Amino acid sequence: MINDIKPFVLTDDLLILWLYIQPGATHTVRQGLYQGRIKLKVAAPPIEGKANTILIAWLAVQFGVSKKAVELIQGDTTRYKKVLIYKPKKFPSDWSW
Repeated sequence: MINDIKPFVLTDDLLILWLYIQPGATHTVRQGLYQGRIKLKVAAPPIEGKANTILIAWLAVQFGVSKKAVELIQGDTTRYKKVLIYKPKKFPSDWSW
């Protein structure tokens, strides 16, 4: 069933997130799920990679890692993204895992 599919995979040192991004928001925040992905509103326009830059910085803070530990591996120019987070040190308390 599609409802049983989670929008992330967690291994010993790696977290993979499937995201749906809504750029141009007033602040960056998680908005639940959308089409089986974690929906995030991002406080940056989708111009010249600005939303991706803010997304990476925000995810780094949320998971307690450096920006270098967050890698956008799919979706550079689309709202649908796949992100790797290396060795996450914490998990946001308001995210349902």
